[in-house]
Amino acid sequence: MRSNGIKSVVVTGTSTSGCVLGTALDASYCDYYTVVIKDCVGDANQNRHRAGLGLMGERFDMPSSEELIALWAKARESVRV
Repeated sequence: MRSNGIKSVVVTGTSTSGCVLGTALDASYCDYYTVVIKDCVGDANQNRHRAGLGLMGERFDMPSSEELIALWAKARESVRV
């Protein structure tokens, strides 16, 4: 990813307390700016889901998908000008 100029990682997934948390931490440890989309993650167990969100919320930006789309749209408009 780095050789392609990628500096950020946007994380989504279906195991908030497992794969999502692990992927977010790995990306962070590799010095990528890491964002977890809070309404695009889930877990079969709601207690683990909430715990995973709590842990990640202390470390990563966690916008909603609508917030991220709005940010990307704004950035795109500023490039067009």
